[in-house]
Amino acid sequence: MRGITSTYNAVDCLPRAYALVLQFNGRFDTDFRFTTSAKPFLGRLGTNPEDKPHVVDSTRHFVALTVSSAETPDWLDKHLGPLD
Repeated sequence: MRGITSTYNAVDCLPRAYALVLQFNGRFDTDFRFTTSAKPFLGRLGTNPEDKPHVVDSTRHFVALTVSSAETPDWLDKHLGPLD
């Protein structure tokens, strides 16, 4: 007797995910291509557009520390509240 097999693609789950996201990508990333991977991933995510900003740097895979350290505190303050 044959067993039931099922396969799924993780991309199909993205519209059901509503987590707050701050996504950083390098425009010239060769691992996760900007136009065919990074941008579609964020677009398919079920999170409201205002809760998933996309920060793109003109680098390869790793975004410059100056870029991430400038964006992250404001995003955390917005969603978690400022530190006293």
